[in-house]
Amino acid sequence: VYYCELPQTSASAAEDFPFEQHLHSATAHEVLKSFLSLQGITLPPGNRHDKADQWTLSALFTSCSLAFSEQVEHEQMTFDVELVRLLRGLKEDGCLIGVVWSAHKARVMLQNAGLLNLFDAIVDKDLQDAFGLRHRPAPDVLLKLCSNMAVSPYETVG
Repeated sequence: VYYCELPQTSASAAEDFPFEQHLHSATAHEVLKSFLSLQGITLPPGNRHDKADQWTLSALFTSCSLAFSEQVEHEQMTFDVELVRLLRGLKEDGCLIGVVWSAHKARVMLQNAGLLNLFDAIVDKDLQDAFGLRHRPAPDVLLKLCSNMAVSPYETVG
């Protein structure tokens, strides 16, 4: 068991972090690393096999993802009403809809929100781990999603 006293950070640190700048160009681990470095915290990268008691970015990311999933499993999530309306319209028009979600138990979250029926395929963290899929920017998760939907990646929009 490791112990590390983390430096105090401002209460608004998460609110001040420019997450939107990182969403499309970085992996979730890179966003976490950037956020921590702004707080004066440096952790080794680790790997996906790290246990929760190891002080690595990978272990921290996995622990946060699992904690979030457990919390959401028992609570209803809220989703953008316009996005849900768009998805329902696409579904009514006969479109196949898939989602790649880096959280564990995405199916449970979508079921709890009453939205599971909108998706023809879901590739979440559990499926990624089960198949050993690399996350973005590698194409593994998107290719798996296309395979599960029996469509060519060239026939999709993102």
